[in-house]
Amino acid sequence: ELRWLTRLPPNQEDARVTAIQLLAFPCGLVRGALSNLGIPAVVSCDFLADGANMAACSFNIKIK
Repeated sequence: ELRWLTRLPPNQEDARVTAIQLLAFPCGLVRGALSNLGIPAVVSCDFLADGANMAACSFNIKIK
């Protein structure tokens, strides 16, 4: 559970946009770590919404 995602704007669309922007940083960290290990990869993420709460996310890693 990422604490970043627990304090999102109350508007659903604004919360979605903010969550995508916030999750770009951890995606970049994972991609950079893999790149430094010599593993070219594409990292994306999805937030998991359970109605009114977006407090979790999943990272998808595709090795090139």
